[in-house]
Order: sequence, then C-alpha cells, then structure tokens
Amino acid sequence: MTLDKKENTDVEMADASALTDENKKKDAQKTPVKDVFKLADLEHQLGRIEKGVAETDLRYLWFVLRKNYTIRRELKPSLLAQCLEKRLPESEFRATLLGWFSQIPDPVDVEAADSPDVAAPAAADAPVEMEQGADESAESESVKSADIPEVHVYLQLLAVIFLVDSKLYAEACECSTHLVKSLSQWKRRTISPFAARVYFYYSRAHELVGALESIRPNLLAALQTATLRCEEGLRGTLMTLLLRNYLHYDLYDEAHRFVENTDIDHSKLPSSQDARFLYYTGRIAATQLRYDEASRNLSQAIRKAPQGRAHGFRLQVIKWATVVELLMGETPERSTFRSGPLEAYFKLAKSVRIGDVAAFEQVKAQYRESFRVDRTFMLVNRLHQTVIKTGLRNINRSYSRISLAEIAQKLSLDENAVSVAFIVAKAIRDGVIDGVIDHEGQYLQSKELVDVYQTTAPQKTFDAKVRICLEIHNDAVKAMRFSDDLLSQPVVGSDSDAEEP
Repeated sequence: MTLDKKENTDVEMADASALTDENKKKDAQKTPVKDVFKLADLEHQLGRIEKGVAETDLRYLWFVLRKNYTIRRELKPSLLAQCLEKRLPESEFRATLLGWFSQIPDPVDVEAADSPDVAAPAAADAPVEMEQGADESAESESVKSADIPEVHVYLQLLAVIFLVDSKLYAEACECSTHLVKSLSQWKRRTISPFAARVYFYYSRAHELVGALESIRPNLLAALQTATLRCEEGLRGTLMTLLLRNYLHYDLYDEAHRFVENTDIDHSKLPSSQDARFLYYTGRIAATQLRYDEASRNLSQAIRKAPQGRAHGFRLQVIKWATVVELLMGETPERSTFRSGPLEAYFKLAKSVRIGDVAAFEQVKAQYRESFRVDRTFMLVNRLHQTVIKTGLRNINRSYSRISLAEIAQKLSLDENAVSVAFIVAKAIRDGVIDGVIDHEGQYLQSKELVDVYQTTAPQKTFDAKVRICLEIHNDAVKAMRFSDDLLSQPVVGSDSDAEEP
C-alpha cells in the first residue's frame, strides 16, 4: 500500500511540475515581444542620461528629450510603472504614484490581438533571455541610478505626461508640484534641459484644472533663478509660460509691461519656443492697436512653427494673423484658408473684402462662439469700421458721383444723412477715398483715379518684402553655432605656428 501511495504521489508531483512548466510557457507566450523591446528602449534612454551626466555632455540629454514623442506614443503605462518601481527609491510618493498608474488601463494592441500565434514563439524565448541578463544587472543598475537625479526627474516627467494624457489632471498637478519642489534641491547644469519640460507640464496641468493663477509666483521665482544662472533655454520657456498665464486672464497690460522689462535672445531659443513667444507678443500688440508689429510677429511665428506637427498651434496663429491683416486693410491669400477648418474666418474675410456690412454682421452673429473661444471676438468687433472703409473704397472706384442716402443704402447703414456725411468725411481724411462732399447737394464727388504706380504703394510693398528677407537672413546668421573646440585651436598660417619648431 505504501509503495502504491508513493508511486501515486510521485506521479501527481510530476504532473504538477509539468503543469507549472506549461503555465510558465503560456505566461511567457502572453508577454508580447513589442513590450519587451519598448521597455528595453526606455532603459536605453536612461543609459544615455547616465552617460550624459557622467561626461557632462548635454547632447545626450537633448537627444533623450527628442525621443519623448516616440516613447509617449508607444510605451504602455504598465511598463512605465515597472520602470518607476525599479528605478525610483522607496518612498511614500512612489507608492502613491504607482497607485495612480494602477488606475490607467493599457491600450489594446490590435496587431497582437489579431495575430497571437505569430508572436507567441518569439515571445516565449525573449522574456527568458531578458530575465537572465536583467537578474544579473538589476541590482547594479538600481545602485548606479540611485544617486542620479536626472534619471528620477526624467521618469517623473514621463509620469506627469502619462497622467495628463489619461485625463487624471488632479493627480498630474500633485505629481508636477512634487517634481518642481524637488528641482529646487538640485543645483546641477544637467537638470536644466529637463527643467524646461517639467515647468511646461507643471503649467499645463494647472491650466487644465483651472488653477493657473496660483502658480504665477512660482514661475516668477523660477525665472529669476534661471536668469541669475544664465540658463537661456529654461528662461525662454518660463517667459512664454508667464505670457500664457497673463493672457489666459486677459491681463494684456501686465503682459506688455513684462515683455518691456525683460530681455530675450531669440538666437538661443529653439524655433518652437521662439514661435510661441512671437505668437504671444503678436497678440499683445494686436490688442494694443499696434497692427504692424502684430502682423510681423505672427507671420514669424507661422514660419518658425514645427512643420508637419503642432497643427492646432498653427491654426490658432493663422486665425489671429488673418484678423490682423483685415484690420490693416489687406486681404489674406486664398491658400491661407486651406490649412484647416477656417470656414468662419474665410467668410469673415470675404465679407470684409467686398465691404458688405450686412454679410459681416451675419457672419459675426453666426460664429460668435467660435470667435470667443479663439479670443478674437474683440478684434472682430473692430472690423466694422474696416468693412465700411472697404465699401466706401469700392463705391469710390465705381461711381464718380453718388448721393449720401444711396451710400447708406449700399452699406446697410441705419444712419441719417449727417452721420453718413461724417463717416465719409473721416474716410477722406484718413486717405481711404479721394473725393469731395457737397453738403448742399448731399452727394459725394469722386476725384479722378491716379495710376497706382505713381503713388508710394509699390515702394511700401517692396520695402516690406525686403524687410522680411533681411530678417530671415539675420535669424539664420544668429542661429549658426560653432563648436567651442574650434576657438581653442590655433589658426592655420598664424605667426605663432611659424615660431614653433
């Protein structure tokens, strides 16, 4: 009996071990190969940070930040949580952070769901190979990165980005606030590239919860510190964030004083950061009736915006630039409205171009909410006088003599003859039309049209084109950067070389 029992137990243990081996293989097959490589890619980026910190070479850190877009798009929250648990030191904040990530579900991998049998054999072997190398170097890597603040800052920055993408805005605010407080503890040059991104998402998270005004003192203090340390990249980011903070609450006078009292070197800013700064300063100038400066800044912002990306930013700049051009009496090109959903501004430009006051009022009433969301409604209201001037210009070209009552009818003006006479007189004084008002006969007598090439209009247009070309040339010269090693090398053919043996 005892022998039979032993044989039965041996058979059961063998069956159990076989089942566990089969379960391990099945679990290994469930692990997608893509997740293994994505996690390895993140570890590779952390290795670059460690190398950049060891060699004090910021190029490695900038390269890692440029890879943020790919990692943000491909990495799963569960994989980032694994890396956070492995790399961050044990603390109450880490436990809270991992608890937040447990609420974020992983996106469904459509390709892996459609073809599980194809990826299963490779996935069965890959995790085993990764585990063999990971077990040997896990302790050494954790010890190696335990004293590197840049690794901790980068991982927490990725955590904030994933929380914002998952619409956990309150958690993102708490995480970014903790990260900003920890930045003040580390006075290292190698943290500066990450600090700019940290403050950007710090401001973005508080904007999404409606608490943007509460962080303004912190941004001003950080700007003062960055100025004293001559950190131009971080300083440019903080200036754009402060301008966005002021304009979010329509504090245009405060924003204008802030720009007037600060200095910024555009040549040391990335083109995307410079585009944001130009966009905000263009909005300030447009609100304060400085349309020439506003048009110049907005056109440069469109040119310096990232190509192929940031479509929402480009659309917003185009909307403001369109309204500013209309206020200057110019007509935007038709190709401008092919950049996206700009139907409201296309109809607005059409009504202003033909000088139809009734059509303008209809467009303004129809798209009132869109203009308010874009914060251009105040400028659109100013276009009423521009529409009247355009209509008077068209009438002046078409009629040599026309009564004031007929002018009021064509422009859809609910005014009496005296008011229309004042409107026409102001247009004559501003140089919009060339004519004389006969008050006794109540009509407008137009003067003979002069050839446009006998005026200064072509010269002004040519001057504007030349100014744009010179600005592009000057920006290109300022953006040229030379390696510091070239300055230490002796000049070939110099006297010092000739004296050396």
